[in-house]
Parts: sequence; structure tokens; C-alpha cells
Amino acid sequence: MTDAAAAEAFSERNRRRLKFALQAVCLVTLVASLLLGVQSTRQALADESEKRAELLRITEEAAAQIDRILKPVSQATTDLAARLTRGEIDAATVEPALLAMVQSNEAFFGGTVAYRPYGRDPSTRLHAPYFTREAPAGSQQPTQLGDDYDYTVPATDASALTDWYVKPMAEGGRDGWSPPYFDRALSKTMITHSAIFMSAGPTPQKNGVVTLDVSMDRLKQIIRDLRLGPGGFGALTTSEGVYLYHPDERLVRERKTLAQIAQERHDPNRLALADAAAARSSGIMTHRSTTTGARSWLAYAPVPSTGWSLQITFVRNDVPRQVQEVRRQGIWIVVTLTGFLASLSLLLLRAHEGRTSRLWAGTAVVSLLLLAGIGTVWYLALNHHSPPADNGVARAPDDRIEITDRTVLLLEKERFDRQRRERRQDGLTYVPTGIHIESMELDGSNTVSVAGQIWQKLAVDAVADGPRGLVFHGATDVRVTPIDSSPDAANRFVVQRSSFQFKLRTQFDFSRYPLEIERIGIGIDPAERGRAQALVPDLDSYDILLASQKPGLEPGLQLRGWTIESTSFALRPRSENTRFGQQSSVDLEPFPQLVFEIGLKRIFVDAFISNLTPLIVVAIVLFSLLLLPDSVGIKEILGFCVSLFFVVVFAHLSIRRSIASGQIFYLEYFFLVTYFALLLVPINAFRRALQVPYPLLEYRGGLLTKVLYWPLTLGIFFVITLLKFY
Repeated sequence: MTDAAAAEAFSERNRRRLKFALQAVCLVTLVASLLLGVQSTRQALADESEKRAELLRITEEAAAQIDRILKPVSQATTDLAARLTRGEIDAATVEPALLAMVQSNEAFFGGTVAYRPYGRDPSTRLHAPYFTREAPAGSQQPTQLGDDYDYTVPATDASALTDWYVKPMAEGGRDGWSPPYFDRALSKTMITHSAIFMSAGPTPQKNGVVTLDVSMDRLKQIIRDLRLGPGGFGALTTSEGVYLYHPDERLVRERKTLAQIAQERHDPNRLALADAAAARSSGIMTHRSTTTGARSWLAYAPVPSTGWSLQITFVRNDVPRQVQEVRRQGIWIVVTLTGFLASLSLLLLRAHEGRTSRLWAGTAVVSLLLLAGIGTVWYLALNHHSPPADNGVARAPDDRIEITDRTVLLLEKERFDRQRRERRQDGLTYVPTGIHIESMELDGSNTVSVAGQIWQKLAVDAVADGPRGLVFHGATDVRVTPIDSSPDAANRFVVQRSSFQFKLRTQFDFSRYPLEIERIGIGIDPAERGRAQALVPDLDSYDILLASQKPGLEPGLQLRGWTIESTSFALRPRSENTRFGQQSSVDLEPFPQLVFEIGLKRIFVDAFISNLTPLIVVAIVLFSLLLLPDSVGIKEILGFCVSLFFVVVFAHLSIRRSIASGQIFYLEYFFLVTYFALLLVPINAFRRALQVPYPLLEYRGGLLTKVLYWPLTLGIFFVITLLKFY
């Protein structure tokens, strides 16, 4: 091709063709961007609306469930008070009726019939026989509350100790629930429902109250046993906004209200919530949780029989999403939007006219757009990607059972119990097991050192059989040291606690390096294989089970080079191909292995800075070589390229040694492209030295080669990124 032919290639006619092509690309990508954007927005709004409706339904069902549990409390007290008022029972026969009422429902902690002063007997000022379901064996019942404190005297502090009697018996007082209070006689925090009964005679008057107590521990258990779905934790307030339950127990102890917390934490949502609680209304609002600090949805619904308000905070990151679909939609939008902005910029700059300044301006804009596109795809890959199975082992999507709440665990236990009953097998003994990780350190790229504490809740009679051992699946250098063994308050079980240290071999998938999202799974098994026992997570030992709140992990714990995103428990089907010398039935499915999972995300900024810096420097130097005049000899250019080649090779080998991957990982493609560029530059220099003509490359002093260097290089990186993370 002659110089005239090269000039013809950039003639007016071809410039018009280039302009038309840019206009066509601009129009097509604009339309595609708008269509994809509208579709994505509509789908996001529809998904959010559907999710909000589902979360509100969960909250209303949970409130109804609380109502079904607590409604018998008010019904029982009202019924017994009515029988006293009608004279069906009297002071001589009330105690058997009171005992029967207390024992009629496991939700009832205890109850009393508290008479007004001298209301039962002119010779006795206070009479309030109290029965409880949790009386120690051999203790005498009933006890007299009047022997412990004067329940007719209003509390002079914030304890609300006597509100259960004083408020209903006051003028204008009526049946209802007391605020939480600490009962010194019972050493329990209680809430009490009181129902007034009247004296007989021509002028009836309030003669006392029938009460039933619900332990705050029981109320806490009721709320924690609710199926709140993944991503939710509950709180309960009175209609006045006083906290009855919250994972932050300080709010309950200090009798905080919604309005007070709104003021202390500058949370306007809680002010709106206080109004909703007073109005007994339901709804859902967008909220930033002051407990977790995360973006959330706050759903609320009334408990009909009590007038209380149940509030459930659903952390958005813990609510299941179609992350793969969202990521792919986002990538298509990035592609079309990058094409639109690049073509529009070239048109506005009139790069098709071929002027040197406009070509360089177009190069700069297109390069920046490609960099922005690569960065956006990185963001989508990191924030809309499901982590792999634990330790990188590929598994079927529904192979493992993630324990998101207590109901999921209960259903799994019921399934195995039913299966064993049908096959006339011995029932399983479930051993609640908890873990707390205190330190983690990554040794190299495939081994992590873990230390912490682990505990088990064993039945009192099981402890006599000797200590229970534990096996950490796949761990080496294991050291387990017993700490203590202590019974719970009710002497129902013994908590055996130990410290541990071990090293765990991980199997990370480095194909996305350095944009990995990984999961470490710590499998826990009982050392005694012969016993019919199964390990289950001790969920009662964790106030908030949200994965993003990292239950079982020391607050502030860090892992060098990684961000710890989440922790959770799961049950993983067993894959052993041996019975370890034990006899077993082929008809009996073994209970899954308990796994404590830790979700990780690599801090990619550190990896990119340490690994991409040599490539960036090499790319800039190669570009500088293109700008050199023709007078620079082939020897100097070849020397530069050889030096740069060794820089890239050593950086490449350093990464390979550190991550020990058996496959080509994402960052490695950057090295391969750099190798290719390192070959092209000396080849072009040889061509010039040997005077091999190629007019397009020589047009206007090699302008096209220089102008297209960054767009082509970044364009290749952009395409690789799209293919890798789509």
C-alpha cells in the first residue's frame, strides 16, 4: 500500500462511514441501555415490593403466634377472677383452683390471688398465696408474697415491682399487663397479667387481683423460636413503647422506650414506630438498624390480645436474593452503557475527522470508560456472587442445610426422629454444641490456624458416662483443653467447655483471584462413634443469628488479606466411605455433620496494588517505547523489552508460588496480555529496522499504533473481565 493509498483509507468518504458507524453504535447501545435499565429497575422494584410483602406477612404471622401463646394467660386470670366474683369459689377453695390454673399451661411461670389488705380475713392484712411450676423438689407451696414485700405499696423507683397489683387496684385501674420487673423473691424478671375480682355484698368493691406471671426468659425463648426467616431478629414493646424483649438486653433491664432510643441514637424511624405501636398498626419501613448498623427493613405488627407491638429487623444483606441474575443484568448494562458513552464521546470530540488532538482526546475518554467498566464489573462480582461450598468443595445447591433459625433445625430433627420411629430404630440424642472463634491466621494460601472455645450441653445423666470427645473434620495439630463443667440453673444439663487450637487445610477456588469470595467450613463430629448421638448448633447461646453479625466470632477479629463477611451453622451430609469399624444399618440415613462456616471476601485492593503495580509500570514503559522516534535503534528497544520481561516473569512466579493454584486465575490473564504486548513491541521495531512496509502502522509517524495502544489493551482486559464474571 502506497502513501496515497493510506491517505485514501482516511479520506472524506471513509470518515463519513466512520461517523455513521459511530452513530449507529451510539443509537443501538442507547436503546439497549434504556431497555435493560428499565427492565432491571422494574424487576428490582417488583422484587422489593414482593419481598417487603413477604417480610410483613412473616411479622404478622409471628405476632399471631405470640398471641396464641400469651392469650391463654389473660383468659385464665380473667376466668378465675370471674369465678371468685361470682362466688363459685371462695377463700377456702381458691388455692386448688389457683394451682390447677398455674399447671394448665407450660407458658405459665406462676400465679397468685392477691387480696387487698384484710380483704380475705379481718385478722390478716396481706394474703397472696403463690404457686410456681418451677418450685425446687421438696419445697413447700404455696408461698406468701406478703412475707417477702408489701405488694400494696407503689414502687418509688423504676423497678415497677408492685405495678401488677397497684395499677389495677387504683381508681380507674383495669385488667392488663404490667411492665417488666425483677421479682426479688423469685430472682426472676417477670411480666404479669392481672385480673380484678370483686367482693360479695350489696356494695361490691375491688377485693384483689388474680395474676399469672410469664418469665422474661420464657418470653425471650418464645420470640427466638419464631420463624423469622433468614435475615431477621425480633423485638417486642408495649403499646407505650417500653421494651419487653430486644437482643440488646440492656434496653429491657433499663426499661427503655422507643422514644428514648430514638433520641439517644438519632433514629427518627423509632419515633414513627412508637406512634405505630400506640395505634396498634402494622407496616414496614426502610431502616438502618442501630443494633447492627446495616441497611434493613423494619416490619412491625400488633399482638392483638396484649396490645404489644412486635418489630422484626430484616438485614438486607441476609435476605436471600437472585444474585446471579442481578449480576448478569448489571454486566449487560455495563457493556451497553460503556459502548454508548464511548461512541457518544468520539462523536462529540469528532475523532472520526482524524485530527491528532481529537484522536488523543478520544483515546483518553475511551480508556477511562473501559477502566470504569472494569471497576464496575469488579463491584458486581464482589457484591452479587454466591460463595462456594465450604472449603471450596463443589456441592449441589441443596446439598447442605443452612441453619438460619431454630425452626429449620427443629424440622430437620423431627424428620430424623420420624424416620427412626418408622424403622424402629433407637432415637438420637441431640447434643447442642457451640463454638466461639477467638483468633484466625492464614498460613500461606491453603492453611488456616484457628483457636477458640467450644462447649456442649449434655444431659445430667449422660455426664456420668464420662467426658465427650470431639473431632474437627480435616484438622491437624489439634489441641483440645477442658476448661470447666457446670450445670445450668435448673440442673437440666451440664455445660462442658473447652479451648481448642488446630490447623485446617482449605481448598480455595483461586480462579477469581484476587476477587475471591470463599467459605471455610469447620466440620465437628463426636469422637464416640458407637453412641446414638448427633451434634446440633447451640442456637440459644447466640442472641442474634444473622450471618452478617458473625455469631460465634470474636468481635473485631481480622484475617490478614481477607474481610470476614459472615458466619453461620449448617448441616452437611456425610461423605465418608467407611463405617470406622462400627456396625450400621443401610436403611438408616446418618445425621448430617455439624459445620461452622465462615464467609470470606479477599481485600482485593491490597492484592491489586502488590500484583498489578509491576504490570502497570511495564504497560506505561511499553507505551513510552512506542513514542520514541525512529532514530532509536532496535538494540535499545530490545534491551528494554528483555528487562521488562524479567520483571513480569518474576512477579508472575511470585504470585504462582503464593497461591499454588492448578488453574489459570483471573489476574493471570493480565500477565498473558502483557507478555503478548512485550512481543509485539520488538516485532514492530524489527519490522521498522528491516524496512518492511506496512503503511497503516506508519501512517503519520505510527499515530494509529500509539492512539490505539490503551483502548486495545484495556479493551482486552474488559472482555476478559466480562467473560470471567458473567
